[in-house]
Amino acid sequence: MNNSKNHATCPDYPMTSDLLFFLQPYLVLLGAAAGWLVFRKLYGAAGVAALLLAVHFAGQVAETRQLRTLVDSTIAKREVLHVEGRVAGHQLMGEGVRLHLQRVKVDDGKAEASELPELTLNLPKRSRMRLYRGRLLHVDGTPSELRFSTGVSELVFVWAYLREAQPLSNSWQVRRDSWVERLKARATFYLNPEPLSIFLPLTLAQRGYPSESQRMFRETGLAHLLAISGLHMAMIYGLLVTLFRTLGALRLTWLESAHFSNICRGLALLGLWAYLLLLGFPTPAFRAVVMLTALAAAWITGRSWMMLYVLAATAAGFVLLDPASLQDLSFQLSFLAVLHLLLFLPLAPKPNRDSGSLVRVGRFCGVSLLITAAATLGTWPLIATAFQQIPLEAFWLNLIMVPLLGAVVLPICLAVALLSAFHLGTLPFGWLEHLGYGLVELVLETWLGLLRTLHGWGTWATLEIKLEWSTWYFLGYYAVTVLGGGLVVRWTQNLQRIRNTQD
Repeated sequence: MNNSKNHATCPDYPMTSDLLFFLQPYLVLLGAAAGWLVFRKLYGAAGVAALLLAVHFAGQVAETRQLRTLVDSTIAKREVLHVEGRVAGHQLMGEGVRLHLQRVKVDDGKAEASELPELTLNLPKRSRMRLYRGRLLHVDGTPSELRFSTGVSELVFVWAYLREAQPLSNSWQVRRDSWVERLKARATFYLNPEPLSIFLPLTLAQRGYPSESQRMFRETGLAHLLAISGLHMAMIYGLLVTLFRTLGALRLTWLESAHFSNICRGLALLGLWAYLLLLGFPTPAFRAVVMLTALAAAWITGRSWMMLYVLAATAAGFVLLDPASLQDLSFQLSFLAVLHLLLFLPLAPKPNRDSGSLVRVGRFCGVSLLITAAATLGTWPLIATAFQQIPLEAFWLNLIMVPLLGAVVLPICLAVALLSAFHLGTLPFGWLEHLGYGLVELVLETWLGLLRTLHGWGTWATLEIKLEWSTWYFLGYYAVTVLGGGLVVRWTQNLQRIRNTQD
């Protein structure tokens, strides 16, 4: 295998792939000290330290798997081989994968290659592979064929395991899949292809219906609006809290209860987990619900000041349970976006029930602008590295499309999907269901039409940028945004406290 242009490799995300190699314990101590200086809370320092330690040890963990084929033309007669390599990229070859080796060990010693060699690992049939970047690989096996080359600058880590065939059963997964398929069939019956390609991702996390509308969302940098992830789960949580509060308003005794708000939040979390069960626990949604549950628990227990530390501890837990999640771009973007949102959210203007309508609208616009700016500040380096472009129009499109999604589009789509679920045992000709899907089509077509119009005005606003930062640049940038942002927020809060004291 040569270093040619058509060489297929994993996209390189320098922040994590280099971090696994260069992160040292003294950086963990430095991060803990910085967290203590800024937030003056040992919980935050411990959370950050745990996350960095997880990153550090993820690069040191060795995995051993017995594979059927392990090849080296120079030691093909050996019975037992021990191979070590580092993860940096991969190229799949049918049922095998190519591995770039650092050294090759045999049973009676060590054979060093004159050049960095390449090894082909042929995996058993029906095996599953998980490729990690930046981890040390230990493989023991017996050679059976000659596949060896040199001069390759990439290597991979392979985690292979067999899954035994399971007999068919009427488990809850089968019933859930059947229920989802019937919901999809009813939506397909009522909706045209374009609205259908938006409705299914928004409600059932089904993205197998490509369309021109989905391509437009990707071009404008709004593809996250069609993914069931943190944004959607936060919106659904807010909708459920509002719903339970509205139902509670029917009885004044409930409203007078000191724990009414916390009860609504708890019921909303239960509804969120039930919805996640329906979706089949997709990884981004599951990660978002776990983080949201931890943050809501901190709020319910009156420890809202611990949200940053809860976020750090939750992220550390995910990395410790599955170090591969650290290599997931979705995990990186979600964590950094939520981190910057929580960091800068105290700057948002406080609500005032006595304010007029114009003041409330102005506050809403200000909060939306702050949220968009904070999320952009935290994610643009990774977006520029992964996609080599930044759609500038996404900044103002988010200010318009996200509120419409949360206030109009998503509630109507979820309500109609719930209505359709109560009609699964009937033929799809009911007038109420037909009316509901007609409303969904009208709302989605209007929403898409608005996006097409706005996109037509801002097609020029795409910044082509090829960001090739080293690990230290990434660490420096986020040190400035997180530590500097924390200092700015604390200074602003102290200034406001002084003004209130003088008044």
